[in-house]
Amino acid sequence: MVLVVIPGFLGDIISLKNFWVILKNVGLVLILRIIMIGKNNKGIKEANCMNLIFMRHGEALDNTREILSSQEIQCSILTENGRKQVIESVKLLPKIDKIYTSPLIRTLQTAKEVADNRNLNVEIDNRIREINWGKF
Repeated sequence: MVLVVIPGFLGDIISLKNFWVILKNVGLVLILRIIMIGKNNKGIKEANCMNLIFMRHGEALDNTREILSSQEIQCSILTENGRKQVIESVKLLPKIDKIYTSPLIRTLQTAKEVADNRNLNVEIDNRIREINWGKF
């Protein structure tokens, strides 16, 4: 299973023709099961599943100050409460094979907590970014 640490919000259930996405939200963790239904090369109907885990970062300094964070890498860091949230969420995670994270400091801190607990490496992916809110 792959863990992706994200800076954004977590969601719901999506159903499309021959494609289901089931989201289970547990604290900071969202387990995403993608079920694809189709026919194999012999024309037999079958379902294939893929599981992804999305995990939001723990409480960050900007959250406590009610500041809307941006795409900037020098954004806020996890609070002590945020670290505790991550540690509690790690206990809920199933087996993980790989961890990807945003380059934002608060997501890197979250991913490192998980990686240290599970003896895994963290891969930074610059495509996983906060929304650009523009100028207010």
